[in-house]
Amino acid sequence: MALSIIYNDIPLPNFIHIRNVSIQLLPNKNKRVNERLIKIAFYIRKKGLMDKYIEREFINWLQGGKEEYSKLSLPNDHSSYYSAKVDNTIDIDGTFKKGEGTIEFLCIGNKIEEDINSVALNSNREVYYSGTADVKPKIKIRVSSQVSEIKIGIQNNSYNNFIKLVGNFNQNDTIEVNMATNKITKNGIVDLTIMSLDSYFHRLVPGENIYTISNSNKCSVTLEWQNEFL
Repeated sequence: MALSIIYNDIPLPNFIHIRNVSIQLLPNKNKRVNERLIKIAFYIRKKGLMDKYIEREFINWLQGGKEEYSKLSLPNDHSSYYSAKVDNTIDIDGTFKKGEGTIEFLCIGNKIEEDINSVALNSNREVYYSGTADVKPKIKIRVSSQVSEIKIGIQNNSYNNFIKLVGNFNQNDTIEVNMATNKITKNGIVDLTIMSLDSYFHRLVPGENIYTISNSNKCSVTLEWQNEFL
């Protein structure tokens, strides 16, 4: 079976054949962001110069999506992805019958699992995080009866603090705390004013993470995250 690479949710064109995939084992730090190179050695069977329509299809695939970085899934591991962009000019050398080249992808951040993990938090809940890199989760709250304060405590190897939400929260109100964007929304509208000044955003760390929820009888709280790996 041919090796398949998916970039920007589009499989590698079938006229591109993979010779080798090389992954930088340990990432570099650039302004506190992990970076690594993934190199794809490939070849193309052809007769003479490359057909212009094939060339255009390959170029379109290499350009990725509208954002600077697009999702990159590697062969035999389509359950996870990197955020990547093509980082080299790609020269195709060889003969009239066979061309060869290398694609270099610059990846930022960590490898991320596609699956979203979700657990319900009660008054006291231990969450075991099985990734190898810290991750910024989401907390989703649905209010079941009127409440003026919801306090979410977190304790792990790096954090011992809380997020306290204060306001007039009514039945069926929804609140989302997004640690990745440092935003809080109430009923879909950004509203950071409901977070107290002594609150802190946090990350899940590998291993045990202990959550405590105040007024858990007046709201349902769900924690969501995707596992990340160095």
